[in-house]
Amino acid sequence: MKPEPTSYWPKDFLDSSSQLLAWPGSTKPRSIETMIAKMCAEFVRRESSDVDEAIHITLQQLLGINDASSCFIVEHNPDQTIGRLSYESLTPDFQSKKDELQNIFLKDYPNIMSDLRGGIPVVIDDFKELSETHDLYREHANGPARSIVIVPMFFGTVLIGTIGLSSEKPCIWQPHIIQLLAIVGEMIAGALEKKRVDQKLSARLRFEKFIAELGVKLIHFDGDQLESQMDHCISYIGEYLEADRCYLMRANIEEDRVYVTHEWTREGIDEVKDRLQEVPIRSNSFVSELLDKGEVVTIPNVDELPPEATGLKEMLTKIGTKSSAYFPMMHRGCWVGLLGIAYVRAPKTISQDDLSLLKLITQMVVNAHERKEMEDRLRASEQRFRLMLEAITDYGYDWNIATGEVYYTRRSENSNRRKRDEYTSHIETWLNSIHPEEKIRVQKILNEHLSGLTRFYEAEYRMKYAGDEEYRWVLDRGMVVDRNAKGEPIRFLGAELDIHNNKLIQDERERLIAELATKNHELEQFTYTVSHDLKSPLITISGFLGVLREDLKTGNMELINDAMNEIHEATIKMRHLLDQLLDLSRIGRVHGKIGPIPVKTLVGEALRAVDGSLRAKSIQLEASPLEGIIEGDQVRLQEVMQNLLENAVKFCSDKDGRIGISSRAENGEITLSISDNGIGIDPVYHEKVFGLFEKLDPQSEGTGIGLALCRRIIEHHDGKIWIESKGPGYGTTFHIRLKEATNSETP
Repeated sequence: MKPEPTSYWPKDFLDSSSQLLAWPGSTKPRSIETMIAKMCAEFVRRESSDVDEAIHITLQQLLGINDASSCFIVEHNPDQTIGRLSYESLTPDFQSKKDELQNIFLKDYPNIMSDLRGGIPVVIDDFKELSETHDLYREHANGPARSIVIVPMFFGTVLIGTIGLSSEKPCIWQPHIIQLLAIVGEMIAGALEKKRVDQKLSARLRFEKFIAELGVKLIHFDGDQLESQMDHCISYIGEYLEADRCYLMRANIEEDRVYVTHEWTREGIDEVKDRLQEVPIRSNSFVSELLDKGEVVTIPNVDELPPEATGLKEMLTKIGTKSSAYFPMMHRGCWVGLLGIAYVRAPKTISQDDLSLLKLITQMVVNAHERKEMEDRLRASEQRFRLMLEAITDYGYDWNIATGEVYYTRRSENSNRRKRDEYTSHIETWLNSIHPEEKIRVQKILNEHLSGLTRFYEAEYRMKYAGDEEYRWVLDRGMVVDRNAKGEPIRFLGAELDIHNNKLIQDERERLIAELATKNHELEQFTYTVSHDLKSPLITISGFLGVLREDLKTGNMELINDAMNEIHEATIKMRHLLDQLLDLSRIGRVHGKIGPIPVKTLVGEALRAVDGSLRAKSIQLEASPLEGIIEGDQVRLQEVMQNLLENAVKFCSDKDGRIGISSRAENGEITLSISDNGIGIDPVYHEKVFGLFEKLDPQSEGTGIGLALCRRIIEHHDGKIWIESKGPGYGTTFHIRLKEATNSETP
């Protein structure tokens, strides 16, 4: 209950009613009773729609009291946090402050508000005598007003505002003047409350009519007209709530972003649609926790947001928002968008009744969007079935890009792959089924199509679904059939065709073509060698036959024997060369016994074969533990090891020769390494030495076929052989990589 402060009110109002006050426009003073009667008459004979005119006349009448310079009314918002100067009447020379006092934070006047809520008026006869700690000192100590009286306006027991007088000179505000302001204030409070109720009722009726009309429009609408209906909807909501902005936002929960799709602004308010794209929400728990529960987020005053909402406060402040509210658009228990209301000119609180109505409208908007999406899906289904009929496919699929869900049609009867129990999957499942070597390439092709760079998507790759025993080649084709208003893809239709058998045939054909090209190249080299390298021993034989003929005539047996030895050496060299060429040509056609071979055994046999050469040059052998078992032709592989060891011995250092042998197992393969500290090989020749008849030192022993023979044998075992050497003087390491035997049983 508000108290009765007897220090300001006369004990008997009638005792003070004999006081005479100046009447505006008349030289004849009037009593308080007469003034009150006249003022009451103004409000009684007027409708609530004309209450502003009655208040204006009343303030003009009160302005004549004590030679006041201004008479004013400040209204409070319902939660008693904000006040605004809504009415004032001024003398001609007194400057208005109405524009400056539209956003008065009442918490800044704690002492005054405490008195006013207790029914105690604020009376200041002279601001010059005020203490510096007084609530009004900082605003009025040096202002045009010299004195002021402020009286609370109650409607019942609720403080709805204040009425006051101010003067440019010091004044003594008598109790009967304060009593008059109190009575007039209650009278105006009743009129204002009636006006508010009538306006709210009228607005409510208009809004309910709007909801009914909107409901009909959102139920019976052409899908192509939905966007214009949304624009009409948010403009009406904004006008009804007297908001400065109203907008719709769509959410991408996975990316933690919301996008403004529709915006309405009051005249004179800047649009911010372009600045509210990709706004993060989940990073601000102050908002996201309420939205996840489907609750409305209300921000009565942006300046009073808690510390945990600092990011949100900064963003709203940048776009000039003073207060706002966000209504989640719920779909299957998750929010998929927002209806936003914002006030820019001054903070404002939305009533509970209006919050309830707006929640209803928000759900109507969601239902309208769902219906449009359903129509779009039906439209897309026509394209889907057309695509399915045209495709010869094992799987037809429909990918919802927004959710990541992929629906597969049932497979064709002639598919070679196993049947799947489930035909609804996720895009991640598909990505994980692609062979690791193909994934990056396929994703690049797909992303180019999703971005609109290509008209269709088409890719060949290996994949393996759950339940399949091996990766199989597929031909995957499809296209985006639907995009949203921003051009982002939301629906993709495609079909997978099993081309595994055809791909294997194609790969085998390409392999055979490549092998044939290699053999043709080797044949050219062989022809060149036969025509070049074999000429040397033939020329030697021919030349020494002529010498032998002459020596036979003279009967010189010593010369005869020398000529015959030269002819014999030439024939041996020719036979050795022909044997190696024949051996090279047989690799791949003549197969030895294939089986498991312990690495230790393979290296040991090769070392026994070159033991004499190692001892002759006093070469130090460094061998690490040789573990593992390989699969292959022991005779051929031992030939490779012996050839590499002989090369190492041949080119090893003559002073302190060292040869190292090691092995390591990794990923189902075994790598053997043979290194020496010999002359080394320049990197530019690392591949050349494996060619036919390639000898870096023409004066060295050998035919130049040995390393070519080694490579052919290793490649025939699906292995690899290569060289590591920094160059001359740094030694050489030969590496051989072969498959590890799956069966560890040795003969």
